[in-house]
Amino acid sequence: MVTSNGRGGITTALIYTRISTDEQRDGVSLDTQLRECRRYVAGQGWIIGHEYQDVLSGTRDDRPDYVALLDEARRLRADDRDRLAVVVMRLDRFGRRVLERVRCREELKALGVPTHSVREGGEVSDLVANILASVAEEEIRVLGERVSAARRHVAALGWFPVGMAAWGYRWRDSTAEERASGSPKRVLEVDLATASFVREAFERVAAGESMRSVARWVRDLPSSARGGKTMHQNAVIRALRSPVYVARQRRTDDSNPLTEPAGRWPKLVSEVIWAEVQRRTNGHRKMPRQASGRYLLTGLTRCPACGQRMQVGIMAQRLPRYRCSDVRGRCKTMVVMAPVDAYVLNQVGQALRSLASVDREFRASLHQAWELLRRPPGEDTTARRTALEQAFERARQRIVRGTEMLLDGDLDRPSYDAICARARADIEASEAELARLPSEQPAVGLPDLQVVLREMHHWAAVLAESDVPRQREVLFHLIEQVVPHHGTVRGHYEVEIVWTTLGLALRSALGSIKEEAA
Repeated sequence: MVTSNGRGGITTALIYTRISTDEQRDGVSLDTQLRECRRYVAGQGWIIGHEYQDVLSGTRDDRPDYVALLDEARRLRADDRDRLAVVVMRLDRFGRRVLERVRCREELKALGVPTHSVREGGEVSDLVANILASVAEEEIRVLGERVSAARRHVAALGWFPVGMAAWGYRWRDSTAEERASGSPKRVLEVDLATASFVREAFERVAAGESMRSVARWVRDLPSSARGGKTMHQNAVIRALRSPVYVARQRRTDDSNPLTEPAGRWPKLVSEVIWAEVQRRTNGHRKMPRQASGRYLLTGLTRCPACGQRMQVGIMAQRLPRYRCSDVRGRCKTMVVMAPVDAYVLNQVGQALRSLASVDREFRASLHQAWELLRRPPGEDTTARRTALEQAFERARQRIVRGTEMLLDGDLDRPSYDAICARARADIEASEAELARLPSEQPAVGLPDLQVVLREMHHWAAVLAESDVPRQREVLFHLIEQVVPHHGTVRGHYEVEIVWTTLGLALRSALGSIKEEAA
């Protein structure tokens, strides 16, 4: 017998099976596919060749065994081997992207390798195969939209969407009260066996320990302390950047999670510690490590013309200058280092020396000004906002209970309407007052003044006497950016300093004291 590919002899079947997630690996899905494919091959009187298996989404075209199967088919055809066929349980196991399905099918057809689908009747025509591919792609699109919508809905209600629990947490079944308030079937709770290690990791980084050192410490913990997770360095960094530990969710990549309302699961670390860890983990973007240790403001200086970061000029040893780092080479802005460095050191040094004063009257005024910055008068609306949100939730629960009683026949319709009317009025009143409240201040507060003052003495001495690397460490805490604008006189600059939250608070406190003295 001569087949469509021009060869006689026995057919070798390459079997391909696939599931989408690792969680299904222990189930019967792969085994079921393999058994059905083998049974089909046996029924055709073919030889079972290599069996390929992927545990990846069908939307990915780089699945290792999928790629290996196509490579094997090409190799066997190039060697002019006997007849080949590819067998899958369903065509959607081969993939869920129409373009890739069509491309793959055309390539196999050109090689003379038919594709057989067990549950779809064997070899399928091009028309049917393309229709099935379109249906599979639409199914995965709709499923993705439904999952995304469900996760957004759960998050909007203040719950964390079900998925892999972060290190330090575990899942538990939600209570009836939680389900009534819109929770998913499982909610996060603190994992007592691992939570203390998570807190220690945050505290180590906040205290100044390097990320690499903390990652090594986490790696060397016993498996029970890591919750059985493999915590390599990147995993530790991702964990320390996750807002889940302050009961927040990140809405967008560039948003500040601390401006979002707190979720309905327990937080593991304080907002202050979490914010400090974010500042330190992102610090390399602001002030990258410097090999030479000779240049004060690299990383902090921004080009006054285009806003790009400035770096050390090529001829820095002869005439130290900062130059624009525009990679396209269109901006040639350069500034001389010495006057800019001197201005910044002078401005920061004056503030630190003033704050390090031992005058009791000055200290008392400073303390008062600092406390006003930590807790602005008239802006502490947290308690009232919480009370209104609780009143809103109680009114909504009255509607839920009333609806249940109506459905059970324990409440007539007029009574139900009266309950809903009162609850609706309470909800509208709560919403109206919430809208009138000032926006909540970020949850991160300034540190205690005594903590700051202990650092001031040390920082002032460092700026006055220490080497550049230690001076840069001080500036990292107080300055976000330095923008040197060319002055009217050659070699002179008008330097704009953008202060950090801490630096701005220190300057504001000093400004308040000077205004009172005047």
